[in-house]
Amino acid sequence: MDVEGKLQLKDVDADDFGAMRSQFVVMKRIVDELYATSEMAMSRSQLNHLFGEYYDVGTIVDAYEIFGGYVNRSFGAIVEKDGVRKDYFIRKYKRDATDADIKVEHNLIEYAIAHGMKDAAGVIRTKDGESFVKMVEEKEGQKVVRTFAVYEYLDGEDTYDWINTNMTPEEDAEFARILAKFHNFTNGFDPGEKEEARILDLVKMFKKKFPLMGNGMEIPAYNRFYRLWKEATPFFVEMCDKVTDGLTKDLTDGMPECPCHCDIHPGNVKWKDGKCVGLYDFDWSKLDYRLFDVCFALVYSCSSWEAQTDGRLWFDRCGYYLDGYNQFLKEEGTLSPFTAEEKKAFPYMMLAACLYLTNWATCYFDEWEDLNEYEYYFYLTHIVKLLHYIDNHQDDLAEVIKNV
Repeated sequence: MDVEGKLQLKDVDADDFGAMRSQFVVMKRIVDELYATSEMAMSRSQLNHLFGEYYDVGTIVDAYEIFGGYVNRSFGAIVEKDGVRKDYFIRKYKRDATDADIKVEHNLIEYAIAHGMKDAAGVIRTKDGESFVKMVEEKEGQKVVRTFAVYEYLDGEDTYDWINTNMTPEEDAEFARILAKFHNFTNGFDPGEKEEARILDLVKMFKKKFPLMGNGMEIPAYNRFYRLWKEATPFFVEMCDKVTDGLTKDLTDGMPECPCHCDIHPGNVKWKDGKCVGLYDFDWSKLDYRLFDVCFALVYSCSSWEAQTDGRLWFDRCGYYLDGYNQFLKEEGTLSPFTAEEKKAFPYMMLAACLYLTNWATCYFDEWEDLNEYEYYFYLTHIVKLLHYIDNHQDDLAEVIKNV
């Protein structure tokens, strides 16, 4: 028998084992409950300290963790001051978030609001006028510095997320309008260079990065995510070349740049009566081609996650979205509607946007022992199918935007 990858079952007395296992089950339950309670207590203690020491908005009455994100942790707090209660949103940033990038994010939000965007959650400044706070926490025996920021709490409903995106034609157009507003009201803001490169530079980096993923790691050969990644890597590299060959300088010279959200999906907006009433999660924002941001929104929101059609791009919905985006700029924009160069570049930028999502999936390699192999295999399967679909329908995509 080939014993590699198999767990040896030691010979143990059945009666002794049964008693032991019952005790272990009870102990595990107790440990899990203690860990969850300690995490909850630490988070509440941090929020109490945050508002008590650094902000002048009142005292926390109640607090909740808000789930759904994959990178940062989020909380909602009910705060009371002078008998008046108000809700606030708190972000606990990922460990490797840089001060420079956070400052860019907050300055961008304040610029957008100052220039007329009413749909963004404002940053709450500390007593000292800072936009974020650093606090030390102990994690697994080590002291770690974590960054917190407080924002206005956006009203509205969390109707969709990045997988549940089956919007109506009216909602597709509405979702596009809020991105057009963001581009419009941040146009002119110069964030400087962020840690993450721009999309065309990223695609060149992806070509080198993707084939190396998993090398030197002890990921089992039968791991479904890893197997699919290795099988798809030559295609990823081929698509990187197709993007860089297709997006020539004569096209990019005619493509407007502006601050881009870079994480624009229906779960990052608040909805009310079919309207987008709030936009948030600006921590990935950077200066880039606005066409990239539009294409990334389409990759997120207009592709199917359903079993029978997974990875298919709905061209009719893409049309509703593109029309909604263009219409806002025609009516109220300081940015131009789509240029001739953008329309020619559109099919290639759709590939680039899907490669950007592919890069997100590489986070699995950082924590593969802790993450669910089959969950991330599900994500990667969708991405691979979608990338193939976009590649196979370049002419259809050109037709979609030609009619906008």
